[in-house]
Amino acid sequence: MTQNNNIFFYRIGSLLILTPFLFFALNSIFSIEYSGLSDSNSYVFTLVGVASLYLIFYLKNIFLSNVLYISDFVFYFLIVFVFLMLLYDFSSESLLNSTSIFQFGLMIIPVSLFALHFGKQEFPEIGFKYFFILCQIIFISIITVIPKMLQIDVGNLSTFYGGGHYQGFGYIVSFSFLITLGYFLFLYKKKNFFKNLYFITSFSVHLAGAILSGARVSMIVIFVGSIFMLYLRFNLKKLIFLLVNIFFFIILSFNFLLFYFNSYTDRILESSDRIFSYLSKGTIDMSKTSNRDILYEESLKLIYKSPVFGYGFFDYLKQTGFGYPHNFFLEVLLQGGILYLIIWILVLFFFIYNLIILIRRDLKYVVILPFIFYSFILLLFSGTYLL
Repeated sequence: MTQNNNIFFYRIGSLLILTPFLFFALNSIFSIEYSGLSDSNSYVFTLVGVASLYLIFYLKNIFLSNVLYISDFVFYFLIVFVFLMLLYDFSSESLLNSTSIFQFGLMIIPVSLFALHFGKQEFPEIGFKYFFILCQIIFISIITVIPKMLQIDVGNLSTFYGGGHYQGFGYIVSFSFLITLGYFLFLYKKKNFFKNLYFITSFSVHLAGAILSGARVSMIVIFVGSIFMLYLRFNLKKLIFLLVNIFFFIILSFNFLLFYFNSYTDRILESSDRIFSYLSKGTIDMSKTSNRDILYEESLKLIYKSPVFGYGFFDYLKQTGFGYPHNFFLEVLLQGGILYLIIWILVLFFFIYNLIILIRRDLKYVVILPFIFYSFILLLFSGTYLL
């Protein structure tokens, strides 16, 4: 791959991965409301356009180089997999409908190809730089949307930022926050006062957006990801000192927010209460997690009845009666039982093992962690890995 092709590869790849986030960010910047596919197909058209652009570039390089990589076999496997899913007779109650599968094919196939090619390069610092640059669009969108957020309830955020899901904004904010933090800690060079001030402002705006979103998982992603990356960047003594300062900074910022926006105190406290509602008297109260306790309890009952083989890759949805359990490990057990879980544990073990080797070889590989923390933590509390 020539140098020009390599640069274009990273540009289109970063755009490909961030397209779902940028779609909602740009909509909010231009005050365009979008409440899901029932409202408009613009989201699908955007995914099709970017995915097609990347696949054309990908196939062009295969024909020019006359080299067939292992990633090509993965590509064809995913096509067959999606095709089989489309042939499956889904019930009307199934959450894995044809529209969701269509989006799965548009996003997962090209992103998988990009990730495989990304991993074949030496550390692509310029590639991560493009992720950071695109996240500045999300940063601008947070600034434009906060005034609107202060005037509406948490449950009504979906139409102008989130695509029909009231927590969508919080998820996007948490991902952008970790990308920005990773760039600041490990790739940011030629530091000066004004650049540092920009990053501090960015982190503050991201945190304000996360709080106002009322998204619990968003704050967990930010907290866990930040602690882990700060730990890898600083020694324990510096880390403790830094965390104490960050804690007081957040407390002061929150009180400043309440003072400066005193007419919106109830709105700010509403979001804050929702984010930390599951923390009660020093323990975790799962009853305050949007019925997650019920989903987990019912899932465990079903797993107990068929622990070894589960209920089938898709048929488990008919067994649950409530869809997927909003937890990766519970979903795996429902689909294929302990046997399927063992496969996933091995996959995760080898993934983590190789990631540790990469980070030990070059600390800059820590910038991969935002993608891992964002995806995996969300799968522990929300969504399904099939979509």
